[in-house]
Amino acid sequence: MIGAGHPLGATGISQIIEITQQLQNNAKKRQVSNVKKG
Repeated sequence: MIGAGHPLGATGISQIIEITQQLQNNAKKRQVSNVKKG
């Protein structure tokens, strides 16, 4: 994700954090309704 300014290796961590926030219903404006899987 060079467009996001992530250094090499940080993209995977960013994706894990996003998935965790979605599953915990804690993603605020980015939240997907009725998410069941990550």
